[in-house]
Amino acid sequence: MASDVSVQRVTGLERKVLWMERLFCYSCERLVPFEQRTVQETYSVRGEDITISAQVNHCQECGEQIFHEELDRKNLDIVYAEFRKRRGIVSPERIRSIRSQYNLSQRALGRLLRLGEITIHRYENGSLPSDAHNELLILIENPLNVKKLLDEVGSDLSPSEEADLRSLLGVLLRTETQKLFVESAKKLLGDYSPTIYSGFAKFNPDKVKEMVALVCNNVEGLSKTKLMKMLFYSDFLHFKGYGVSISGLRYAHLPYGPAVHGWNTMLAWLEREGIIEISPSEQDWDLITSSWDLEAVMEDSEVETLGTVIKTLGTLSASALSDLTHLEKAYRETKKGDLISYEYALDLSLEI
Repeated sequence: MASDVSVQRVTGLERKVLWMERLFCYSCERLVPFEQRTVQETYSVRGEDITISAQVNHCQECGEQIFHEELDRKNLDIVYAEFRKRRGIVSPERIRSIRSQYNLSQRALGRLLRLGEITIHRYENGSLPSDAHNELLILIENPLNVKKLLDEVGSDLSPSEEADLRSLLGVLLRTETQKLFVESAKKLLGDYSPTIYSGFAKFNPDKVKEMVALVCNNVEGLSKTKLMKMLFYSDFLHFKGYGVSISGLRYAHLPYGPAVHGWNTMLAWLEREGIIEISPSEQDWDLITSSWDLEAVMEDSEVETLGTVIKTLGTLSASALSDLTHLEKAYRETKKGDLISYEYALDLSLEI
């Protein structure tokens, strides 16, 4: 006779899995099935209450909470993360990043700070640093502070470890100095909203790099004065034809004609970034060249405008270019030091 009861065979492995999916309930005093619920729980960390949405196991038979070490550890990680966020305490990942920055082992970092390897190990495994240790760890993220620590306080590093660290600090400090300079230069050159004085364009450092490199590669005997005039004509001619500048640079009325407002900062930035090389010439003025690989960020119309300026004015001397800009209405109707409005582009002597 056929039976309506279906028999499901359970393998030994499946029995083991089913059995493992049970936890011991102290109320029921046996292993029981359980379910995971999300509940609001408040933890106290160094006297501060922190409430989180905690994941908690509950017995499916009596409803009581069941302790589970791994789940409890995950909840504590969330609590400590929130506490770190509120108090500005460094995370384990951040401490490991600091060690990596200076190529230090836990033992070496402990010796540098005179905290001990065990202390660093505990912090990297989730323990909360004391306020004093936290402040110290934050301070040494700056290579300059590490150098001051070595110079003024000393450490327990071995002579070879300290020598290696000092060598690395030299590289990091030079890199940091250059980075700060470049960021400051960009801010000085482009810390303004697009207006008629920037050709209604936001300062675009990548386009400035490409413009300068293109001029360097296509104009012989390029001086600072000549470069400034080529950039001025390119931006103003593009505004005349398209109603917007290429670079977003602002130009000022200077004795030798229009020049980028903050031109010396711009050249120093480009030189630091490796876009240009500035060297003395036989004629006793600085020669600007470039071996930078172009990244092609300019639009076709912008490249065409720059090409027109190079073809029309590229063979003129710096003196001749300076004299030409003195005839432009943009120069004649402004005073020394004034920013030059792109409105004058409509009267520019060049045509696209």
